[in-house]
Amino acid sequence: MKFKAVLVVVILLTLLLIGSTSVFAKTKPPFEDKWTGTDTFDGSTIKLSFKELETGEWSFKYKDKAATLLCGGERKMGVGRGKGEITGNTFLSQENTWKCNKPGNPIYEDFDYWVEYNSATDTMTDSDGVEFYRK
Repeated sequence: MKFKAVLVVVILLTLLLIGSTSVFAKTKPPFEDKWTGTDTFDGSTIKLSFKELETGEWSFKYKDKAATLLCGGERKMGVGRGKGEITGNTFLSQENTWKCNKPGNPIYEDFDYWVEYNSATDTMTDSDGVEFYRK
């Protein structure tokens, strides 16, 4: 009888240990992936990706196949890059650079760009209203 009681305690402690390690295991943040969206202004394809840096900050890369607004009305590739922080379901970058792959166009820097993750739909929406889906 004493052996069974000890065995039950050992099994329960093992299950408790397994359960607690899964609670503390690092889960992959929802932003960490490649995303695709459609530009609400001109219908072009936008690709967006995020990567966690060693500093704890996050970097992002944004590629618009035809950044009409950024490129002064022409359908040229537009690129945005920067870093920021994730708080809850929102990524905010205030350190960024946006440019058109066309000589002579201005480079825009350091304005607020945010992306909000929706866990119910596994989608993201950015500050321009573009909805992104996992690639």
